[in-house]
Amino acid sequence: AVVLYLLLVYKYKEYLPQNNFLVMSGFVFLFLAIVISYFGVDWNFSFFNGYERMDGIFSLIHYFIFAVLLMTMFEAKDWRIFLRFLFIVSFLILCKGFYEWQILDVSRASSTLGNSIYFGEYSLFLFWFCFLFSFLTNVKWERYGAYFLAILALLGIFASGSRGPFLSLLVGGYIFVLAYIF
Repeated sequence: AVVLYLLLVYKYKEYLPQNNFLVMSGFVFLFLAIVISYFGVDWNFSFFNGYERMDGIFSLIHYFIFAVLLMTMFEAKDWRIFLRFLFIVSFLILCKGFYEWQILDVSRASSTLGNSIYFGEYSLFLFWFCFLFSFLTNVKWERYGAYFLAILALLGIFASGSRGPFLSLLVGGYIFVLAYIF
């Protein structure tokens, strides 16, 4: 995909990534992560991490490239299609988590993600994403759908039974209130 993207940029300059704060902060983060990993105890582990998680520099480079491709290739209508699909899949993931939590009486629901912490973090991301989307859309049914999904995601944080997502929600809410006031 990167080779094809570079060919596209060579032919059409308008597909170059915009020089904005998001791209630059992602690039600085990636650069600093590479520098820090170089001075780590085990360069191989820093670059690839364990094969179970693949959270190393190799993955970060691919995530950054993927984010740049999305920012340059997607238009507004493409993002709407993507977000609708994301919200439908998220609704199904949350339903499976609630089924585990309420019907199967599991104390820490993991849904289809296999880990309750992942489910809690996914619900946290979804909560803030729906919250943001509800302010950005002008379509009434999309706004109410985002509110509904945000409430379900908030319940998903509690269904996961994990402290990390709950504390992150509190800190994020505190920062949001401070930013809104000032």
